[in-house]
Amino acid sequence: MCKALSTGEPVCVRDLSTWEEHPLIGRQKERKPHRLLPTNLYVVLYNFTSRHPDELDLRAGYKVTVTDTSDPDWWQGKCLGRTGYFPSKYVTRLNCGEKPLQVTHNLQVTDGDNGIKLLRDQIVIQIGEEVEGMVMIRNGDNQQGVCPLKYLQEA
Repeated sequence: MCKALSTGEPVCVRDLSTWEEHPLIGRQKERKPHRLLPTNLYVVLYNFTSRHPDELDLRAGYKVTVTDTSDPDWWQGKCLGRTGYFPSKYVTRLNCGEKPLQVTHNLQVTDGDNGIKLLRDQIVIQIGEEVEGMVMIRNGDNQQGVCPLKYLQEA
């Protein structure tokens, strides 16, 4: 379950579930604590250059804490210590356990009958664990597919 402080900052938690049996030496070893994301954390999908002093300059892959969604087209948020407005269509929400990645090559991925065209430098969201070099991703339109991890890098 995700939780955030009233400040909207991510919370680092430790509990007994962070301990596990080490398979090789049979002793307990501590797993890294998970960082919980605030529910108003979004990732930027497209570059945006501000045209007014109250707007934010954003680059694809940046993370934005959204503070006001009262206007459906222009949201207010904080990024890199600055506060300002930006187009709401340029971001997508990051849920717990999700990670933004950048596509390194143009490619087509499929999941059953669905196909998603991915473009170089596009931002996608990893929504599942890596299994045999493959990860489940979603794009800004919430289309999902399985993609080889070798064509993705940290955003």
